[in-house]
Amino acid sequence: MNFFESQDSARKNTGRLILLFSIAVLVITVAVYLLVIAVAYHAGYLGKVDTYTKALLNPRLMLYVGGGTLAVIFFASVFRMMELRQGGSVIASSLGGNLVDLNTEDPDERKLLNIVEEMSIASGVPVPDVYILDQEQAINAFAAGNSMDDAVIGVTRGCVRILNRDELQGVVAHEFSHILNGDMRLSLKLIGWVHGILCIALLGRLLLEGAFWGGDSGRSRRRERDGGGLGIALLILGLGLLLIGSIGSFFSGWIKGAVSRQREFLADAAAVQFTRNPEGIAGALMKIGGFSRGSVIRSGRAEEASHLFFGNGVRFGFASLFATHPPLEKRIKAILPNWDGRFAEVEAPVGGGFQEAGLSGFSGGGHAVPVEPVARARKAPSIPRKDVEQVIQFIGGASAASLEQARALIDSIPADLRNLAHEAFGARALVYGLLLSAAPDSRSQQQSALEASADPGVLAELSRWMPMVDGLEEVSRLPLLDLCLPALRMLSDQQYQRFRENVNVLIESDQQLDLFEYMVKKVLEKHLDAHFHPVKRTVVSYYSIKGLREEGIILISALARLGGKDDESREVAFAQGMRVLGLDGARLQPLSRANLKAIHDSLVKFEQASPILKKRLIEAGAYTVASDGFVDAKELQLLRAVADDLDCPLALIG
Repeated sequence: MNFFESQDSARKNTGRLILLFSIAVLVITVAVYLLVIAVAYHAGYLGKVDTYTKALLNPRLMLYVGGGTLAVIFFASVFRMMELRQGGSVIASSLGGNLVDLNTEDPDERKLLNIVEEMSIASGVPVPDVYILDQEQAINAFAAGNSMDDAVIGVTRGCVRILNRDELQGVVAHEFSHILNGDMRLSLKLIGWVHGILCIALLGRLLLEGAFWGGDSGRSRRRERDGGGLGIALLILGLGLLLIGSIGSFFSGWIKGAVSRQREFLADAAAVQFTRNPEGIAGALMKIGGFSRGSVIRSGRAEEASHLFFGNGVRFGFASLFATHPPLEKRIKAILPNWDGRFAEVEAPVGGGFQEAGLSGFSGGGHAVPVEPVARARKAPSIPRKDVEQVIQFIGGASAASLEQARALIDSIPADLRNLAHEAFGARALVYGLLLSAAPDSRSQQQSALEASADPGVLAELSRWMPMVDGLEEVSRLPLLDLCLPALRMLSDQQYQRFRENVNVLIESDQQLDLFEYMVKKVLEKHLDAHFHPVKRTVVSYYSIKGLREEGIILISALARLGGKDDESREVAFAQGMRVLGLDGARLQPLSRANLKAIHDSLVKFEQASPILKKRLIEAGAYTVASDGFVDAKELQLLRAVADDLDCPLALIG
């Protein structure tokens, strides 16, 4: 399943979720109405109604009870969804997760951060925040968020201590698949809606408390006033709502299981494709099966988030109908068909390493795994040229080759700069340094502007490390920017506002906008601005290329002019792109119209296009830059920028 098929599947699952939720709400509403009628009838609150059948036909009570039940479910769901708008950090914190220090010296945490950074750069996804569930010794993980920009990766302490690097990489790759294919947003919707259903049981508890309101003296006064009837009615009604709450639990488990089980198979398959190492993720699943604590999360909020986890986060007794994940055996067999079906015993972690018995074919032995990947040449790798079909293949996905290239790109950045990128002061200094001009006069002007407004601590770091930034290979500069994103998210609103103002000053100082400056501007706008100032979700407004004709022409013209060596090759490249886009007969635009500002304005409109139109634009761009049979580094950078702006991340091509 490719990226666009995954997105379409997620949208279909959203419709399926709405249907299942509607059925659950209808059943619960009817059950509450029947309960209220029964209590009111037997308590004599319905007047002279002499049969239960007549009591059921009470339009006014039906309106009150039905409307009240729907209001409770609706407002409880909306309240929970408003909480979840803050992103995956809400879920991670509620489960007891702690944000991992980006400069941690803990070897397990360092190993995890390295893997997450490599996969982010390989897949074109902004580096997410990483949380450790320190109190959870089981083997589990999750990804949560409304979008790639507020996503987090959460991992249990047991997971990072027990799994070796290949196994942990397989688990993280599985979670990145959920980030890429649209599962996260669906999962948060599910949490919000199910919360509304389960609040019926909470209402039952409140009524039970009301039945005993005021202690003994209060109950005595009520008995004197109504003969004890109201207290008994409240008691029965409360108990009934608690029972109906169990219906809500039934439906919540059913809905979560129906929506999430198949997605786990797809995420496993994507992880294998990502790492090209089926033994990695299969080994993690085997260790869950052989570990006494398995993947069960002890947090009281585990049930709510059970469908988010890598493995079953809660125990499901007799009813596999409610299981949010397929059985371990089926998942492993889908990855390793020749697996013998045995789980080797895995002992609890001791001293930061792990002990295990007889995991043949998998690394072990009780020693901590290496923190860093195998050393590679520090020289920045060149990006191999690939044909157009391979470019399109990597939309919204990744491969082992792109992961290997991401590791090499990270290794090409000096360790001191990588560490600096993990600090709030250092990350700002690095972004400023990446934007400083190579021309002495322009740089002097930029530095004067920074001295007037930038934080002195940031300026000190910039002065100290600027020579090393100047020595960076061009291909390493954007990956370094990516590594800065988690640290920049930790800024206060005021700090971030000043930082963005300084970035704009640096970019605009020479009255020109080159490709790299444009890339920095887009990365910050796309992946950081929304973090500090949430924006409304873009609504699809264009389903036909006719409404985006001019914007499509400008974007393809820009790509053709970037890659073409002469007028003839540019015309050929433009014509190829136009054929794919469905705009034959259009004319190649001059640079005065296909400049970076025009590209920005065009992309803003294309953000409102349907997924099919976005796919067609990216394909058209790929055919344009590959018209000569190749895609060079600069062409790929701009193509990745276009895809990223349309929420269609394009992986590195290794």
